[in-house]
Amino acid sequence: MLSNVPPLQRAHDLVVGIVDDLSEIATSFAGGPNDPRSPVNDHAVLARDSARLTYASAKANALAGELAAVREALVERAGR
Repeated sequence: MLSNVPPLQRAHDLVVGIVDDLSEIATSFAGGPNDPRSPVNDHAVLARDSARLTYASAKANALAGELAAVREALVERAGR
């Protein structure tokens, strides 16, 4: 269950997921914009990259929440 995973581990996992998504998007441009397999020329690749960007954005929003929770816990701990 996700709630059993420590916040820093969840943050780490989200960062890894974001990097994976962005790496896949970058790879699709490896042959240049004129490559027939680039998102510029291949609508299926464009759709896949668009979905990956949406996933990366969702992970970034979740990461912000995780980091806020970690910060809050640290502030609370320091106040004791």
